Amino acid sequence: MALLFITHDIAVASQVCDRAIVLHDGQVVDRGTFRELVDTPRHAYTRTLAENVRRAPGATPLTGAGDATEVAA
Repeated sequence: MALLFITHDIAVASQVCDRAIVLHDGQVVDRGTFRELVDTPRHAYTRTLAENVRRAPGATPLTGAGDATEVAA
C-alpha cells in the first residue's frame, strides 16, 4: 500500500509512514527511513527539518510507523 502524505512536520509523518522522500524546491533531495533521515541526512534541508523537531518543546518522537526509535529531546 502507498500513501502520499505531504507535510513540513516530519515528526507527524514519522507516526504515519515507514519511509519518506524529502523534496526541496520541487526536487528530491533525500529519501529513506526516518532513522536514516535523522541520523544521516544527505541534504541541508533535511538536516534543518530534523533539527527543528529536536528543538521543539514537547516534540513528538520520530519513530516511523514500524520503528520504535526515539530522537526528539
